[in-house]
Amino acid sequence: GDCHNKKLMQPCLAWAVLQVASRFNDASSFNTEEKCLWHRLELMDIDTIVAAPEEQLLASGNGFSPDSDNSVSTSTFFSITALSTGSVHIFEAATVMERDYIIRGMKGIISRLAFNIIAGNTDVIGEHYSEDAGQ
Repeated sequence: GDCHNKKLMQPCLAWAVLQVASRFNDASSFNTEEKCLWHRLELMDIDTIVAAPEEQLLASGNGFSPDSDNSVSTSTFFSITALSTGSVHIFEAATVMERDYIIRGMKGIISRLAFNIIAGNTDVIGEHYSEDAGQ
């Protein structure tokens, strides 16, 4: 956004969806310029960010037991739920450590942004809402 013309854009998470395997077979349908490949979710519209639920891990039969104190989630999947639409976006990290790093980082960025907005810190506008933010 442009803060000088009062046209601010809310900071967002943007990602591209990988093409499904069947689309690779038909070269004429594979177009990386398609707008539908790109998705975005405003940071302040994120309701929850969670790792794969224990019930799903139990159902998958990987030996995970929620009653065990030594049990650790081995799923690399996590989900982000949008507050306004209720839509759930599922992501996969390369490793469990990477999944936890991404989840902690996203929660930290959103917490810092919300804190500064509530505290009335005007520096956050230049930091998170400028065109150069995140680059």
